[in-house]
Amino acid sequence: MTFMTFHGVYVATSPDGIHWDRPRLVWRDLPIHVQVPGKTWFAYPSFVSPDQPTQETTGQHGYVYFARGFFGLSPPHVMSRLRFDIRIPSGATTDTDGDGLPDGWEQANGLDPSSPSDAALDSDTDGITNAQEYVAGTHPRGVFTRYLAEGASNKFFETSIALLNTASEPAHVLLSYQAADRTVRKETVVVGPESRRTITPGLLPGMQSAEFATTIESDAPIVVDRTMRWPPGVNAYGSHADRAVVAPGTTWYLAEGATHSGFDLFYLIENPGDQAADVSVEFLRPPPLGPTQSTYHVDPRSRFTLWVDTLPGLGDTDVSAVLRSNVPIIVERAMYLTGAGRAFEAGHESAGIAAPESDWFFAEGATGDYFDMFILLANPDDRSANVSSRFLLPDGSSFAKAYVIAPRSRFTIWVDQEDPRLRDTAVSAVVTSTNGVPIVAERSMWWPGPTSTTWGEAHASPGATQTDPSWCLAEGEAGPGVDTYILVANTSDQPRRIRATLFFENGQRPVSGTFDVAPTSRFNVYPPVDFPGTFSGVTRRRFGARIESMPEPGQEAGGIVVERAMYSGDGVRAWAAGTNALATPCR
Repeated sequence: MTFMTFHGVYVATSPDGIHWDRPRLVWRDLPIHVQVPGKTWFAYPSFVSPDQPTQETTGQHGYVYFARGFFGLSPPHVMSRLRFDIRIPSGATTDTDGDGLPDGWEQANGLDPSSPSDAALDSDTDGITNAQEYVAGTHPRGVFTRYLAEGASNKFFETSIALLNTASEPAHVLLSYQAADRTVRKETVVVGPESRRTITPGLLPGMQSAEFATTIESDAPIVVDRTMRWPPGVNAYGSHADRAVVAPGTTWYLAEGATHSGFDLFYLIENPGDQAADVSVEFLRPPPLGPTQSTYHVDPRSRFTLWVDTLPGLGDTDVSAVLRSNVPIIVERAMYLTGAGRAFEAGHESAGIAAPESDWFFAEGATGDYFDMFILLANPDDRSANVSSRFLLPDGSSFAKAYVIAPRSRFTIWVDQEDPRLRDTAVSAVVTSTNGVPIVAERSMWWPGPTSTTWGEAHASPGATQTDPSWCLAEGEAGPGVDTYILVANTSDQPRRIRATLFFENGQRPVSGTFDVAPTSRFNVYPPVDFPGTFSGVTRRRFGARIESMPEPGQEAGGIVVERAMYSGDGVRAWAAGTNALATPCR
């Protein structure tokens, strides 16, 4: 993607001609005409900094608007042959149907600019008319919503958000970024049919130095993944990622967490509502240490960061947490390890878990001299939990180990050290509470080995609480210096045939392939090898994916579990940075 700056001017006979109370949205609706020899593109500026209108003392037009911003152009190699200009057509800010809604705003949000009746409609049945949504800057057809509590754009962190649309119709998406100071910035994008799109919030004016949460609204179901890299650029030495959260909740659970041995632990809390949140945090520690508790205030429509290391009694321990709020919130956790003379040399991140469960499924896992794998368990109950962890190996064999987790405590399984069969292998896991006491389970992996003193990166993910026949991933990238693996676990005693479909940016059609997964085993899809020719001759290519279990004749499709692991180099070391995320069920 090539990002080009632009400067534009729009002239109107009155301030209302461009709805000057909302100039930023209108500017985004003005198309840019781009010409390269033999090719033509039309783009829309996503990152715009408009000035307030200036009234002319002479001339026939009256009001002049100036704006600066960016637009993205693909493929990037056309930079040396590029010329472009901005053409603002006479109807770009007109209101064809006379309903008070600019044509460009209606088109960007999936409304009909020729229908005068839609201003009075409540297209998303939220009790607010489309005209009121226009004034408020909200999505008039926002029937689908997702949330991300973590996000930062500055000289140290770079955040990107991947959006995947697997449907045959476009999705009109509104992203709202909520900062700690309660400022909210928004942008509207369209994700084409059967395609994915990458959003970089830090390119938005006012977001160059911000910590923020994100609310994503769409008029159609989409898949949302977020990745953070540090420092910004292609040679980042650290990264973490996660999928978006479905809905706010009043209780959240975090199994992983440590503040000893150079670890920094942060809880990220998003309050997307209009009422302040009072959040009680119960910290669960390994026995014989008991739980502790603290309370925090989070302003409406803002994001709050809690640095756990700084709290009394929590500066040198493993720790899980239960967060309870008087209003619905979103919770994520980020954990970093400082070493090798660099801040946050390694780090991983994961969203909170909505409820304890008895069964947890993990598709990803690897042990050996390179990887150290851990399963982190939290028991928030007042009763002990009897836990069985069944390990699934690539050859289809499996075996189980038993554990007892004390009430209201945290417990760690270091998988590499649990059994000789686990010393050097790829592995999936099924964790079950056998006595009916629900628990919370996550998995983390650290590398490179052979000891913790050499760790330079990590990733983590919660387990899935159920298998599903269809999973989607918005994020993925392959090419020189970056590898993506799609991990599939078949936890049943029956074989599964799966179909993997990759979706791309820039209008390329999806590609599909089928694979067989043995019973009680784990399987890798490696796109550069398993989709021959798809990634050849390309520096790097981003993609999303859908993984489906194919039904046998006369039967329903069987369940599987899917995760994604992605690794990249920093110009010196391969796999210096890495992320992992549980896939999203495609429903």
